[in-house]
Amino acid sequence: MVRMNLQFDEEINLDVINSNIIKSLINTHHVFMENESGLRVYYLVDAYDRYFMAWIDDLAEYSLPIVDELAAYAVTDDQGDVEIDEKFFERRRLPSIKVATCRIFYTVKHHRNQGLQRKAFSEINKYADEFSEAYSIFSDPFVIKDGEYTNERNARHAIVKLATNHYEPAPNYMQELDKQRKRFLSYGLKNCKYTNAEVTNEYQSFLYCPETASEDVKELVKRLEVSYELKRRDEI
Repeated sequence: MVRMNLQFDEEINLDVINSNIIKSLINTHHVFMENESGLRVYYLVDAYDRYFMAWIDDLAEYSLPIVDELAAYAVTDDQGDVEIDEKFFERRRLPSIKVATCRIFYTVKHHRNQGLQRKAFSEINKYADEFSEAYSIFSDPFVIKDGEYTNERNARHAIVKLATNHYEPAPNYMQELDKQRKRFLSYGLKNCKYTNAEVTNEYQSFLYCPETASEDVKELVKRLEVSYELKRRDEI
């Protein structure tokens, strides 16, 4: 695909990018790269400067926790002692998968409520299905702080504003989290356990399993999938 009037950071080496999703998005977005603690973060800006995404290649690794597998083969005898069925050692071993992660999706304020995020994820899912490549995203609503830099006329201005002012959790965080989770589910992503999480909870981790994935990957995602319903305090 020919890039038409799109800015490209000349420091980017496409040969070191493993994710075909990221490579494909580079063809339809302005792209800038930042080295952050040894990680290459790719900032992908909509061609019309309405939103931006931040992607990291091969960031998240999903695997079935051994404790979950052990629990499935646990057998309790008459004395109440728990033993592991011998079939555990003959079980079908599912692979772990390392996937690219969309760390940020931010729409400029005056371009919201236009379906841009849904359209973007439709494009992402198309690439994921084409290349049989899963990807992840974490639900963690935020706002860019007010501060020294106030300009947000377009997505590139928003990136500068984020870098200058930083971010904070969105007001009414749990309500916004519930909305964001429902959006991700509506895009075809699955809420899946992520055992390497350090700052997020289980209900915040989402994984897209491509329709063209192998049976082992589909089975892994199925086994990792969890279901949550977030409620306000006055509903509990």
